[in-house]
Amino acid sequence: MKVTRHPLLLSGKAHRIPADESVIRKLELSIGVLERHADAFGAEFRLALDARAPGLRGFMPDDRSGHDAPLIRSLKRTVELLRDPDQERAHLTDRQTRHATLGASSEHEAVVIELMVRAMERACGSAWSPDFSREWTAALRLISGMMTPRAGEGGAGAI
Repeated sequence: MKVTRHPLLLSGKAHRIPADESVIRKLELSIGVLERHADAFGAEFRLALDARAPGLRGFMPDDRSGHDAPLIRSLKRTVELLRDPDQERAHLTDRQTRHATLGASSEHEAVVIELMVRAMERACGSAWSPDFSREWTAALRLISGMMTPRAGEGGAGAI
């Protein structure tokens, strides 16, 4: 089952609909693969951003200590946000603020998602699954929709 639009997007209040644990487990399993290829993942992603969208490098943490830990940590927080939006609301608000400060738009987010998932695939090679790519694309699009302003709205996402 794919990640779908969470009810959190429809109102400022999360509804108690449980997350799809099979998707969560798949994303967590993929993070384990990414952690084993963290340096290659970070390098692939930075190279892709530099080549295709150098202006978006501000979205990437520059702290490279601990195998691109900030990037992997951000993906882990994404999974936690999907699992329990109420608990992660403060983190989402911080991400919204950071992205708004950087001038993020849905077009920027789409490019970042595409490049990030492609970097996951390249860095992990045969250890990576097409299912991982599909689930990450869906999850990142969902979170992106929660963080970026929509046409006609003054604020971020639907929070």
